[in-house]
Amino acid sequence: MTLMSVNRSHRVIDPAPSPSLISSTSRTIDSTLLYRGSQLPTDSLRLLAIKPATHDDDPVVCTLKAVPFGDRPKFEALSYMWGPEDGNDAITLNGFAFRVRRNLLDALRFLRRYDTSRREATKEGSPCMYWIDAICINQDDTAERNRQLPIIGQIYFRASTVVEIGQARHLRVCFGDHPPKQWEEFAQLINLHYGDRSTGPLRLDRLLRKEKYNNSHTLKRLLEDHQEAESSDRKDKVYRLVGLAHDAAGFPMDYNKSLYDVWKDTIVFMNERELFKPEHED
Repeated sequence: MTLMSVNRSHRVIDPAPSPSLISSTSRTIDSTLLYRGSQLPTDSLRLLAIKPATHDDDPVVCTLKAVPFGDRPKFEALSYMWGPEDGNDAITLNGFAFRVRRNLLDALRFLRRYDTSRREATKEGSPCMYWIDAICINQDDTAERNRQLPIIGQIYFRASTVVEIGQARHLRVCFGDHPPKQWEEFAQLINLHYGDRSTGPLRLDRLLRKEKYNNSHTLKRLLEDHQEAESSDRKDKVYRLVGLAHDAAGFPMDYNKSLYDVWKDTIVFMNERELFKPEHED
C-alpha cells in the first residue's frame, strides 16, 4: 500500500494515514433515496467511481457501488481534513445532488484529472475506484456508521494507495517563490526518467519508500496525538480512532449514545483492559 498526500493538485509522500483528518458533508436529499441502489451488507464496502470530463471545471459526476470484501477489490482511499461549510458546492452522486465541502470537491476534480491521465498513459479502460468515508458511508444511517467505523483501519490496510489532503508545505520547499511546473507533469517526468513500469503521472510509489499501515497504534496514543483534532460530530473524536487502534477490538460503538456516555464508555473500556498503563505503549 502506498501512502500519499495531496493539497488540491499536489501530492507528496507521508509515512502514514492521519486518523485525525475527520471529514464531513451535508446532504441535499433524503439519504435513503441516494443509497438505496447500493445497500451495504456487513462484509462489504462502497466504492466510488468518478466519471471522466472534458474540462476541469465540468460538474463532478460519481457513482457508488457496494463490493464484498471477499472480491478483493482494488481501490484507493482518500483521507482529508474537514473544512468550513463554505458555499453551495455539490456533485452528482447516483443521479442525485450531493453537497460537499470545497476541499473535497477540489480533491475529486484532481482525482478525475489524474485518473484520466493514468488511463491515457496505460491504455486502461476501467476508472479507478475510491473509498471516501464521507461519501461511501451513509452518514445518516447510525447502524451503518456503527458497523463501518470499527473496520476503517482494515479499509486503509486493503487500499492500494491512501491519498491524504494536507498542507502543500513540501511544494514550496521544492520550488521556492517561483511558479512551480504543474505537479502532475513534474511527477510524470520523474517516472519516465527512471523508466518505471508505472508511467502514469503521480505514481511515485516505486521511487520512494513504501510503508504499510498495519494498525500499530494504541488507542491511548491515538487519543493523545489527536486530542486537538476538530470534528463536526464530537463523538468522532473517539469513534474515528477506534478502527485505527490495534487494541480497541470490542469497543462499544453506538452513535445513538450521548457524548457523555461515549466518554464514559471510553474510560471504562480502557480501564478494564489496562490501556492506561505506560508499559502498554509500544
